[in-house]
Amino acid sequence: MSDNEASVRIEEGAAVPTDPQVEILGRAGGRFGPVVAASLGSHPSIGSYLGLLWKKFDRAWNWYEEPDNQNLYYARLHSSVLRGLPVTFLLVSPLSIVGLALALPRRRECAPLLLAAGAGLLAMLLALPLSRYRAPVAAILVVPAGWAVSRMLGWALSGEGRALAAAGLATAILLAWTGRAVGDRPPIRAADYLAPYEYFWFPRAHAASRSGDVMESAWVLEDSLEFQPPELLALGSLPRAPDRRLRQLAGGYSTVYAALAGELEVGGRRSEAAVARTRARFLAAVAGLGPGPEVPRP
Repeated sequence: MSDNEASVRIEEGAAVPTDPQVEILGRAGGRFGPVVAASLGSHPSIGSYLGLLWKKFDRAWNWYEEPDNQNLYYARLHSSVLRGLPVTFLLVSPLSIVGLALALPRRRECAPLLLAAGAGLLAMLLALPLSRYRAPVAAILVVPAGWAVSRMLGWALSGEGRALAAAGLATAILLAWTGRAVGDRPPIRAADYLAPYEYFWFPRAHAASRSGDVMESAWVLEDSLEFQPPELLALGSLPRAPDRRLRQLAGGYSTVYAALAGELEVGGRRSEAAVARTRARFLAAVAGLGPGPEVPRP
């Protein structure tokens, strides 16, 4: 409930809690009631809180899959199933709203569907409209989205042009709202690329290295580099003013290349080790870390 505190910035997604949020949680000792009271009391007016709820509502219907510690766009790099999905929330969102509107005259029959969608939306309003909170709601909304498509196809086949035009216009207007850009944030953050090295790539490489299989360790690191950011791959010379994200990525991947160089060197692949070492030093320079790190082994 601290996500209802006045300092929360919905446009920043699942950011680190603000100082006022941390203070509220500390004073309340994590107790639900005091956290709710303090969070709501932080707003100078009812309009301030309603404005925050509107921002959450707006993001709940937006196409963008808001990440926290899970990122759909990064997962797509590793999953052909996710990459190949023909329908995303970009289409489901506006069509489902039209479908829900069409279901209102039959709201008694559709009550379970409407209640389930409403409960999911309420959860995002009380917390944050993150992708992992929206996933079960999106599954529910596929039903009214399909209903809208079915009705529009029926109107097209029966020649009911006015109803079809009205539904099509409503969908287009809603798509303009739900499909608009959410700023200049990249879909995949630097942390999304770098965090897997801490819990997946480096542990696997370390295990292989400790067992004496340096080539397996090198293979793990080489395999990981297939998923590195395209903006790093595109760097052929030192950029004049790299932004913060590029510096973070370059710094993280300089360590990966340095570790790879160490394993290749031990494995006798010296020419490849020299290439990896050169890349490590170049990326370290991009990150502002100097000529580059020493060549560590996992």
